[in-house]
Amino acid sequence: MIAKKLDVQLEEDWQQDDKYVKFTCKFGSIPDGLLTFYLRCQEKQIAFCTDAKISIKEFNLYDSIQLDYVNAEWDDDKLKISLLKTYPGCHWNHLLSSTEDDNENTTLLNGYSKDNCINLDHISHDWKENADEYQVKIYVFVKNLIEEHLKIDYGPNNLRLTFRTRDSSFLSKHRNSTQHTTFKWEICLRGTIAPKESSHIITDDCIRIQLNKQMTGLWSRLEQPIGAYNHFERKRSVYNSFDVPLRAWRSSQLDEYNDVMNDIYANRDGMTGLNNLGNTCFMNSIIQCLSNTQPLRDYFLECNIKNDINYDNPLGSKGAIVASFAVLLRSLWSGKFSSISPNKLKSVVGAKASQFMGYAQQDAQEFMAYLLDGLHEDLNRVRQKPLTQVVEGAGRPDKEVAAESWIVHQKRNDSLIVDYFYGQLKSVLTCPVCRKESTTFDPYMILPLPIPATKYPIKVVSVISSNIELGTQKTFMVEKRATVRTLKEEISIWLEDIDPDCIEILGMSSDDRCRLLSDRDLLSYWTRFDVLYACDCRTDLPLQEDDTLIKKPLVQRVARPNDLDRCSSCGREDNSLKRCSKCATVTYCDQDCQRRDWDYHKHSCAITPSVIGLPSMLVIPESKLSRDTLFNEAFKLGIKSVTVFKGSVEITSFNAEEFRKRSEESSIKESTPFTLTPVSHPYSSIKDNNIYKENGDVSMDDVEQFFLDWNNFKTSLQVKVRATASTDAMDDIDSNKTTTLYDCLRLFTSPEILLPEESWYCPTCKEHKEARKQLSLWRLPSILIIQLKRFSFRSFLFRDKVTTDVDFPENGLDLRDFISDSASINDNESYLYDLYAVVNHYGGLMGGHYTAYARFPLGKNREGFSKWKLYDDSRVSYVSDDIVSSSAYVLFYKKRENLS
Repeated sequence: MIAKKLDVQLEEDWQQDDKYVKFTCKFGSIPDGLLTFYLRCQEKQIAFCTDAKISIKEFNLYDSIQLDYVNAEWDDDKLKISLLKTYPGCHWNHLLSSTEDDNENTTLLNGYSKDNCINLDHISHDWKENADEYQVKIYVFVKNLIEEHLKIDYGPNNLRLTFRTRDSSFLSKHRNSTQHTTFKWEICLRGTIAPKESSHIITDDCIRIQLNKQMTGLWSRLEQPIGAYNHFERKRSVYNSFDVPLRAWRSSQLDEYNDVMNDIYANRDGMTGLNNLGNTCFMNSIIQCLSNTQPLRDYFLECNIKNDINYDNPLGSKGAIVASFAVLLRSLWSGKFSSISPNKLKSVVGAKASQFMGYAQQDAQEFMAYLLDGLHEDLNRVRQKPLTQVVEGAGRPDKEVAAESWIVHQKRNDSLIVDYFYGQLKSVLTCPVCRKESTTFDPYMILPLPIPATKYPIKVVSVISSNIELGTQKTFMVEKRATVRTLKEEISIWLEDIDPDCIEILGMSSDDRCRLLSDRDLLSYWTRFDVLYACDCRTDLPLQEDDTLIKKPLVQRVARPNDLDRCSSCGREDNSLKRCSKCATVTYCDQDCQRRDWDYHKHSCAITPSVIGLPSMLVIPESKLSRDTLFNEAFKLGIKSVTVFKGSVEITSFNAEEFRKRSEESSIKESTPFTLTPVSHPYSSIKDNNIYKENGDVSMDDVEQFFLDWNNFKTSLQVKVRATASTDAMDDIDSNKTTTLYDCLRLFTSPEILLPEESWYCPTCKEHKEARKQLSLWRLPSILIIQLKRFSFRSFLFRDKVTTDVDFPENGLDLRDFISDSASINDNESYLYDLYAVVNHYGGLMGGHYTAYARFPLGKNREGFSKWKLYDDSRVSYVSDDIVSSSAYVLFYKKRENLS
């Protein structure tokens, strides 16, 4: 319940005409938490009520009003109210009645001096009507009337008779009445009349009243039935709801700001806490950090903000946010309180941003961004914002483009917040196809740094023709939840000239089968010692419009393994050993060795192909798919990693169509250098190669991969390895290595590939591309706010919190290495920052608790700091422990003055 009364006054300059009464309400102090109020209207009263319809300010009116005809609207920070009189033409001497009881008010409103007043529930009367006429005639039987005290008021649905009489018989029926007593009789009519056309005359024994109906028809009775709905029911109340406008908040806050401004204690130690209003620790922690931000504190404590407020900014709050923040900041540094409640700031922010209206836990960084943006817009020196466009490099020097971008930004944004909190980032987008670059310079207020997640190694062998030698192996460090798509993007950066969409990743299993990995597959499914193959899925074959690419893994094998120089029986090494004539997979010194080993070898004596070379991806457009094309493309891929000799002659080309024709024309059957064996799921050979049709077509429906088997068992064909997987030297992985803030900065400024939904429109290619993006720092702010991105969102329902310890320096954070290469280092500018505040988050995603550490600059040049303080809602204490922890979420750094 709101205990404090609403400070509202009715301006003296009120107006009336025959029908309406109009007046203006001006608001002073507005109760804490009052975002919406009700205007309650009764017969002779208006009242301002809370959203629970509890009255907090009441005004008694001079005369009665029609409850269903109340109009109120805001004009700036004032509320203009228009009321419809119950009795048109009845003049109000005052807007408000006196504070006497209701009977006395009634007498006074008619302007009579009196001893007392009596309301009559009934008076002797009669009435008649004619259905064919518009008239109703009423006869009120009262004798000896004092005519100067007779007054009859006509309303559309009401009739009020006020009179005095000398009739002793009438007076005797009313105790304590005299000829100075005023009597009032008031009824609610059955129908609607025209007040201005109604009249009356006085006779010796009665008052004849003539009412003109608005329309014909029998009323059947003069008055409304008892209990029926009518406009004159005294107990009836009508409520109209109104939202308190931000400008009214601003006026109320500025009044309080003046009071606080004149009452600042000398003791400014920053030891005042903030009461938790219900899950508002996120707000309290941010306010305490901003309170210890030297430029903000000095401005709000030492300057008069009234002349700086931009009341006309449609993006601002008409000064409500800046006024409530100023009052709160002055109270925090007044030294008068151990703790205060920030409910006014919460209320005004909630009025502008509904997500902060209730008492649910919110993200501290999101509240800080909104609050700083609100302060910026309220203090924006730009009164009329011009239309601007994004400035791009277009080949111009970076310094020129950056300076122009900053000028364009300041055309719309120029405030204390921009002066101290805003910096500038350089962003470079590179098209993976045409290498077109787009350079922009964007302002930032908060630097969101990703935290390097715990990584593990994945070995990748390149089977892509590029500037990297075929078969080169590289170990990538990937995160726990990294996907194949992420790996493709890393490979694209490594190889430089291939789009991630043109890469397919193959995993080789122990039985020589390949698995084609999809973009969504998690790399964690593959152990540290698995080797993945990055294959090129581009093709030289012509593509038709809307053509589909058929992609199948291709693995090469030989029936006769190379380089067997150890006897399988005795183990002697010799180049002259003889192979087993049935399988050619083992060698012996002589027949004695073969006989001794036969009992063991006979169980596995069979032709067993072994893998040679590198796996690859067979890519054929569906429109070009045929048996000949399949064999030709398989041969081209095969000889990239193996060398094939027939006798002493190297085979460098193969044409399946010509080979087939030559075999058909020749009397001597020529064997093919290889066979292409399709494999279906689950890796069982398709019988009789029935994917090949008589007309040369190929059915690929059930094919999972192909084996390219070189026929070198009992032929003169020799197959030697041309390219094989190399090995790279892996540094020892230290799982206990501490992550530093510099690691986060390096990750932030590292190149990345845009996601499909973030793709960039390349003006050269005329289509959206998943471009390579790289960020770097260009302009550094005086106050650097860093958000450690501890919260990641996997989906709408699933979120993760990164609990990695990040070691951040308290003094001397050096950003020199993260400035763009094209930005020359200025020796007169400082690149060092000192920490002065930290927001911590403890607990999980759906709740948790926020606290803050803060210290304030000391000394004439602010070269030193006070002791660290812990702000835990209303509790404030000095701390001597290390403030670096895994709970750190938002870091506040102040740029060090360059004293050289």
